[in-house]
Amino acid sequence: MTAGINDCDGAVDEGYVSLQTSCGIGECARKGWTSCINGQEIDSCKPGLPTAEICDDKDNDCDGVQDDGVLLVFYQDLDHDGYGNPNASVLACTTPSGCVVNSNDCDDTTAAITQLTFYQDLDHDGYGNPNASVLACTTPSGCVVNSNDCDDTTAAITQLTFYQDLDSDGYGNPNKSVLACAAPSGYVANSNDCDDTTAVITQLTFYQDADGDGYGSRYVYALACTAPNGYVENNWDCNDSDAAMYPGAVEICDGKDNNCSGAADEGVQLTFYQDADADTFGNAAVTMLACTAPAGYVADASDCNDANAAINPAAVEVCDNVDNNCAGGIDEGYY
Repeated sequence: MTAGINDCDGAVDEGYVSLQTSCGIGECARKGWTSCINGQEIDSCKPGLPTAEICDDKDNDCDGVQDDGVLLVFYQDLDHDGYGNPNASVLACTTPSGCVVNSNDCDDTTAAITQLTFYQDLDHDGYGNPNASVLACTTPSGCVVNSNDCDDTTAAITQLTFYQDLDSDGYGNPNKSVLACAAPSGYVANSNDCDDTTAVITQLTFYQDADGDGYGSRYVYALACTAPNGYVENNWDCNDSDAAMYPGAVEICDGKDNNCSGAADEGVQLTFYQDADADTFGNAAVTMLACTAPAGYVADASDCNDANAAINPAAVEVCDNVDNNCAGGIDEGYY
């Protein structure tokens, strides 16, 4: 009997029925047919070649899982504010209705509350780096809410305040300011302008009047549009700690420059005369100006011999060929 003639009717594999087959999975799935060739059943089905997985609801890499590793995360946005709930997410290829790509909502029940921007504060000076920020619902560790640091590597450098100078007079408007690391165009470092619409009006200089006498100190002053409390427009006081000393005050003999003329006790000092022999009568030829009698001086100038205490206007004239009583005669009364 010849091989392949199973029914001994002289014909080989007569009546064989070809069947459709399938092979591969996902996008690699194909169809084929069986056939009988030389006594062997051959399946013509060959799976397709896998490709890189893309997000298209298909199993491109033929591993039995659709869109594995390429699905995007979307977050529910119930309040329709454009910010998603980080606790309600879904995987999809395209944005589902009612979802967004970010998870920046702190409260998805109200559109009024979203994440805030916080800035890194490496030098812990309370001022943040404008170039290093993060979105969050509460302040992360090492961050602050402002971005006012000009150099976040040192706590010594932060932003400065600059003031708008509309009239370009070099003086800024105290009511219009910005924080910056360098002066923006149209801004200056001072706030000394009283009217920023005209360059004619700037701040005035006022002087401290500590003693309240109406005259200010030349050494303590302030720039302002109007006089601050305790300040006046002039700086004519020569002693701002003594209310009795000011220009125009009455000069009295007290060792002070009461009228701020530059000299103390001018025109009010008394003349005192040296009393060298201590007989209480002074020498008219040796004088001193003072408010009170200096030691060794008296107000009287009638001594005719200041080297002899026995000779003075109060002495008794005796017969000794001397003018004992300074009357201008010698031994007067004796004949």
